[in-house]
Amino acid sequence: AEPNPPGCPKEYFCAYSGANQTGRLLLKVAGNWSGNLAVGSIFNNGVVYPGADHVDVTSFLGGQPSTDCFHYNPGPGKYKANAEPGLTITRVVWRGEC
Repeated sequence: AEPNPPGCPKEYFCAYSGANQTGRLLLKVAGNWSGNLAVGSIFNNGVVYPGADHVDVTSFLGGQPSTDCFHYNPGPGKYKANAEPGLTITRVVWRGEC
């Protein structure tokens, strides 16, 4: 597994102001979340928990919503991402397999 990113222990989904989990820690949640947050990167540091270890992240870029599922660190599959400039996240929902 990849080491925990700064300020984001296991069991949490985190968002950062900079790319590659750098800059300020903007969001650290162990449950579902909704709001409107401009981010530079995200990281799912969840743990194995059947039915609630992956996250659906809803984001907006240019007014178009998109929802992507992220596995927990270390995968398989994506568990972190850098955001395109102007992207905001609006929902994080814990779920089962992607």
